[in-house]
Amino acid sequence: METFNKYAFIKDLKEEIQNEIDNENLQSDDQIETFVHESIDNQCIYTHNCWQIAIELQLSDFNTMNGYAQNVCQLAYDGLTDFVWGDESDLLLLDSYKVKTKD
Repeated sequence: METFNKYAFIKDLKEEIQNEIDNENLQSDDQIETFVHESIDNQCIYTHNCWQIAIELQLSDFNTMNGYAQNVCQLAYDGLTDFVWGDESDLLLLDSYKVKTKD
């Protein structure tokens, strides 16, 4: 059984973002943010994955920054969102991603 690893998730997400930028599929900060939210959402589809995320992130309080999580999937989504955008992940210092702009 594969477990969720927050550092592997961040590493993969960074690589995916850079690949999408290089392929010109992401062309603005808003598109990058949407891509990140969609990636988080994809991780939180199945209840089993959400429990793995909750365990990895040591989430035990259903009171999140976004209110009370109604289920483990909301808890995992909120927790993973907080982790991704938090200081520990250093994911989106958006300036570090070179989005090609058209002159």
